[in-house]
Amino acid sequence: MAGISNNASAIKQISNLIYNEEEKDVTFTFEGFDVKIMAHKFLVKAVSPVLKEMLTESTEIKITDIHPNVFQWLINAIYLLNVPVSTIDLSTVADLSYAAFKFKIMDIYTSSANELFRRCTPENVHSLMGIAKRQNMPRLERACKNVFTLQTREVLKCWLLNVDSNDDFEKETFGICYREFIPFYIVFSSLDL
Repeated sequence: MAGISNNASAIKQISNLIYNEEEKDVTFTFEGFDVKIMAHKFLVKAVSPVLKEMLTESTEIKITDIHPNVFQWLINAIYLLNVPVSTIDLSTVADLSYAAFKFKIMDIYTSSANELFRRCTPENVHSLMGIAKRQNMPRLERACKNVFTLQTREVLKCWLLNVDSNDDFEKETFGICYREFIPFYIVFSSLDL
């Protein structure tokens, strides 16, 4: 029995709706920015249960904690347009992950969270650990700890070259160093080699 698994024409028609300004009936405004993003209410409501609930009261929604550029990426994804997370800078991917999670658009959240996970390196483990903690992403936090454990020297080298952080990563970093490496140091320094 044959089935229709991917209707490219329908996807293209949905994607092209983003260019149909006349029928857009919901407006998103952004605190601190003179920017408005419009969309089709039916499409936004179909994709996001949070936005669906917000749209029962008004057709204008004020966004207070998401940059308009990040929200535009989110809207593009809702309209099934390509969002090239692998080429977007890391902080924007993190912001997109936050926005998708906030509005419960789980496909976009999963894609952006997977991209953060994929990009975890000694050079950015510090910022990704902060993102993992702020966004409650245990899988990303484990990946950061794994990178730290397996590539400690490189992580510390990168971190020491970029120490300008005001978060608790320093305490956690040195806590891990203390717990994991100081016992070995004590043993080896007491040996008469």
